[in-house]
Parts: sequence; C-alpha cells; structure tokens
Amino acid sequence: MSRHVQRRGVSAGGADKMGDPFSRRTLLSPGRAGEVADACQQRGVGVAVFVNPLTDHQRAVLTDMFGCLVLSGEDL
Repeated sequence: MSRHVQRRGVSAGGADKMGDPFSRRTLLSPGRAGEVADACQQRGVGVAVFVNPLTDHQRAVLTDMFGCLVLSGEDL
C-alpha cells in the first residue's frame, strides 16, 4: 500500500499557484500523476482511490495512466 498526497502552496513558488484550478484532465500536477503511475505499475496495484471526486473523463485518463482501476471516495 502506498499513499501519495499533493499539497498545493507548499513547494517553492507553490503559493503563487494556489489560485490555479486543479487539472481538468487528471486532478493532479503532471509530475505527481507520473509519480503515482510509476508507483502503481511497479507495485502491481489493482485499485487507486482518490479522496476527491473524479469526473468520468478524469477516471478514464487516470485508469489509462496508472494501469489499474481508479475510484474516488464517492464510488466506495
């Protein structure tokens, strides 16, 4: 099991991005999405669960990127 958290406004220059919307495509920054995808593939993860609600499009994109089923808390 692994846990990945994206905290906005914490990194250098991150405070300037606090007003930016979440990615409409993945809900994650590109770097974080790649990090989670690598972790899922290396560990053979079967399901990735997001706390935040996901759109059908986000779920499809993330499922393709991660190589496993992607759910949100609303799905549980």
